[in-house]
Amino acid sequence: MSGSDILGIAVSGLRANAFAYGVVANNVVNANSPDHQPREVRTISQVAGPDPGGARAVAVDKGDAQVDVAGELVSMIQIETGYAANAKIANTAQELSGSLLGILA
Repeated sequence: MSGSDILGIAVSGLRANAFAYGVVANNVVNANSPDHQPREVRTISQVAGPDPGGARAVAVDKGDAQVDVAGELVSMIQIETGYAANAKIANTAQELSGSLLGILA
């Protein structure tokens, strides 16, 4: 696995976390709207296809469920933690690539 593969995986995780945060934020903002259909995010590992490695997120309707604001806020904290971890991986991958280029030069 190359540094660019690791960076790509981390970036896909960042995108999935950003998408998930938007879905959860939308649920919280519209919690008291009578016509709001809450959605939940499912993260899918990409092991094959045109862009293997990494993750993607999709939103699915929760049906007639009510928005659990406390649960959504917990989800936001979890998403923030995942985002920070993926950002750290991306930063480390860039540092490793820079170090490797310095060694080869």
